[in-house]
Amino acid sequence: GLIASELFLKKLNYGVLHIASLPEKFRKIIAKAVQIDPSLRYEDIIDFIADITAYKKTFEQEEESSSPISDWLKNHLQSFLAPKKPSHWGEAEIGLAYEGTFAKTVHFFPVTPVEWMILFLEPQIITPTSLLFLVVLKGALLTLEAQTFAPKDLLLRLNEILILEKAPHYRASCLLLNGEKGLLSFASCQGGSFWHHAQGAKEGHFLETPNPCLGEQKLSDILEIKDNWETDSLLVMTMSQSPLVVSKGLESLAAQPFAENLLKNHPEIKAVVAIFR
Repeated sequence: GLIASELFLKKLNYGVLHIASLPEKFRKIIAKAVQIDPSLRYEDIIDFIADITAYKKTFEQEEESSSPISDWLKNHLQSFLAPKKPSHWGEAEIGLAYEGTFAKTVHFFPVTPVEWMILFLEPQIITPTSLLFLVVLKGALLTLEAQTFAPKDLLLRLNEILILEKAPHYRASCLLLNGEKGLLSFASCQGGSFWHHAQGAKEGHFLETPNPCLGEQKLSDILEIKDNWETDSLLVMTMSQSPLVVSKGLESLAAQPFAENLLKNHPEIKAVVAIFR
């Protein structure tokens, strides 16, 4: 029982069993194995192994549903990871909508007085570990706000952090808008789609960048796309693995209702930012 708990916690007990640190179902197995009264312990090692094996099969479910860390994230970190509404920026009207889940971050921040950056970030696979690293990455973004980055440079910096820490993989999309020059830059690492309906255009077009997920491999460069950003144009940035189809002529709608309606009508979308200029 002592050895099994050490293997689970990945640290030595040094004679003190930290049974409270174990998940509830696994805790019961260990508690039975280390009973002072021999008659209360497992009679046979085979029974002990059978219980360990049965728990191992449901370990991921136990970690997802019963982890105190996971519950704490669900209850207290939603507002930290994703704001209820975007910050105000005089150069454009921005609408934000996302499904009610804590497993992503949407970050808005000014790069310069005339530049604004928007970042989507979500784990490729949702586990307590990937959620904890999502909080770490959000903290890293807050410290990087004062520095000037192109989207690909910011994503490369985040990728370095994930590779260094041997962290889980994340999907990401990053958009940089320059109101003074009327330019935009966009880069995505399997993070969704970006749709641009320019002023006077008959149809909008997608901007795609086939980069790998962050943390998947060391990267020396990330493909980034640049485009003009005219007045009366509509930009739609989504967190989704499915292509987005947006009807023409929607640039006359308000940003927030548009974003909410788009999320409602497209269940495959996890989050959306609509930008009108």
